[in-house]
Amino acid sequence: MIGATIKNMLEGGVSFQKPQEILANLEPSIAIAIPQNSLHSIAGHVAHMAWWQRQALTNLRAGKRIPQTGNEFPPTLPLEEWQNTLEDFFASLEGLKQLCDDGALLGQAYLGGEETIADLLLDFALHNAYHLGQIVLLRRLQGVWQPSE
Repeated sequence: MIGATIKNMLEGGVSFQKPQEILANLEPSIAIAIPQNSLHSIAGHVAHMAWWQRQALTNLRAGKRIPQTGNEFPPTLPLEEWQNTLEDFFASLEGLKQLCDDGALLGQAYLGGEETIADLLLDFALHNAYHLGQIVLLRRLQGVWQPSE
């Protein structure tokens, strides 16, 4: 049951727009732009979420913490990296969602710590909601937010 709830939250839950909707129809030039008085671009936020999701999946597969290279929160990305970053985000998000289907795994400690895999996945759902909300604001600031509802 908890796995289905967490998976639903990773997909956007009932109170938020889904990540696919928030990131849909976004021109690469808009995605990499840093609006005035902002520290990061939309692409920077997406890269940040993807980085952490990828880190968790890598650690889980290895059974230990594996150092990851690259900037954990770049302000923006080169234009040519946007599409790959977007695909990386959705692929790593899918990897996290698949973990939700393994009830036995959800109760296990994450890398021997006090946090369970379920706790970790719930944290990712909240972390993504936080940054996806920032992305909606950045889209509004750039005049390119047209919510479906």
